[in-house]
Amino acid sequence: MPQLIEYLRKFNRKERFILLSHVLGPQAEEVFRLNPCFRGKLERELDLKIPKKAFVAMDYHLDWIQMALYLAGQVTPMIDTIPNRDKKLFEANQRDIDLLIAFREGGTSKPTHIVLIEAKADTGWNNRQLKEKAVRLNRIFSTKHSYSEAVKPILS
Repeated sequence: MPQLIEYLRKFNRKERFILLSHVLGPQAEEVFRLNPCFRGKLERELDLKIPKKAFVAMDYHLDWIQMALYLAGQVTPMIDTIPNRDKKLFEANQRDIDLLIAFREGGTSKPTHIVLIEAKADTGWNNRQLKEKAVRLNRIFSTKHSYSEAVKPILS
């Protein structure tokens, strides 16, 4: 799914990122990179090589992940012609993941990896909220659509 990361970039429409892009200028995506120390720890934990220029986004909506995967799996991707049977895939809510990292390990035959990180600092984990996200992510990554064979979630 070579175009998956491009779709993820296009859906990255959080006001925070748009503001940072305006403040930092055209180099905003170059500035918004993983810290080498954190990237190294993540590489060891996942047993993967993460490129320095991996795509990184904050507060990324789960529907955006679903739509990027959906569009990347289409022969002719067009948002305005989603078949009715597929419209139920999208929930149209604000549920998000705190940090999304997307990258390809190598050439075009290599898989695209999506790493999702949920963080809590001052508040505790809410079991209901966590369960809702887990159910939603399961629906996203276990559906039988054109992308389901190309995406292999890593459980860690």
